[in-house]
Amino acid sequence: MTDQQSQDNIQNNLEKIRQQVAEHIAQRNSQADDDLGKNATASNISSPTASPIISPLGILAVSKTHSPDKVETAYQAGQMDFGENYMQEAVAKVAALKHLPLCWHFIGHLQSNKARLAAENFDWVQSVDSLKLARKLSTYRGDFKDADSEHGKQLKLLNITMQINISREDGKHGIAPELAESFCQEILSLPNIKLRGLMAIPEATDDPDKQQGYFNAMRKLFQDLKKSLNPPDWDTLSMGMSGDMTAALAGGSNMLRIGTAIFGTRP
Repeated sequence: MTDQQSQDNIQNNLEKIRQQVAEHIAQRNSQADDDLGKNATASNISSPTASPIISPLGILAVSKTHSPDKVETAYQAGQMDFGENYMQEAVAKVAALKHLPLCWHFIGHLQSNKARLAAENFDWVQSVDSLKLARKLSTYRGDFKDADSEHGKQLKLLNITMQINISREDGKHGIAPELAESFCQEILSLPNIKLRGLMAIPEATDDPDKQQGYFNAMRKLFQDLKKSLNPPDWDTLSMGMSGDMTAALAGGSNMLRIGTAIFGTRP
């Protein structure tokens, strides 16, 4: 495949995904209007067919293992947000593309000994799964927030989402749903970070009802925390990837993490 073909594929893939998302949101909003017209109750408003939690819905282009050139092609097609999983690769990529006004999300498991690198190089950390990690991110972001970083920009508050182990898989990173409220309360007291919402990577399954159940449970947890704690910047429910984005959208996701469907198979 030539470089031009690769660029065209990325641009076309992004346009296709945006169209799919727009069609699904229109359908979901239409269904929500129908439901509310029949019986405007709280249960209808919080149903999985209700309108998006926030609009417009965000597409996070997962660029792990893909070259800076591919990231720049996606940027030229209007994509601003990019997700990375591996710290060493990510830091080099952020530096290579510092001339572009990109928003970088760390979405992989983050060891606490890499928290300083995350706090300096990223705008978001979506995989916060322990108070130890949250406290380190808070401390290290404070070190960089009021001075220009090595990448030539003054850092603001670090956006974070709590990773929830919604499918309760042994060995999977994430907070148990029943601990989310106390965890959220602790994070809200920390300086230099801004808690934006929840992230999940549910168990892979061929059972569509089980899959949808995980996404619906995440939406309910998101709404329950908003109701009980009302965090000031609570606006992000990050779930859904290339293979399950339709179910995630139906469950209320407003940030899709899409890699293969944009960039193709990983090298």
